Amino acid sequence: MGGQKRQRDGEEGEGEGEGEGGEEEKEAEERGGFHALVVDDCPIDRKIVERLLKTGFSKVTAVDSGRRALKVLGFSEHNHESPPGPPRPDGLESSLGPDHPDLGYLFPDQPSRPE
Repeated sequence: MGGQKRQRDGEEGEGEGEGEGGEEEKEAEERGGFHALVVDDCPIDRKIVERLLKTGFSKVTAVDSGRRALKVLGFSEHNHESPPGPPRPDGLESSLGPDHPDLGYLFPDQPSRPE
């Protein structure tokens, strides 16, 4: 534990030889107490976003699926209230989605908000 990086189950770096020293972790701690969670199924995209975010966050955790993200956040499969099925819009998507000018590109089939 003395300065070594610990990895949680499902975090990026499994088998990829991440041997970065404790200096980077110390610098991250000095920047503040923010923690970013990156979820992407493409390892290249995930690594790019992770490295970009490391400049502004004290810790960045990258995982490859929503299930692993929930695990990192402390949720288990038994905590889910909805049955498994096709993805549904969550509160953010339904409240900001097509009407929010910055998120319109996420919903190309939806008409944008009139200006």
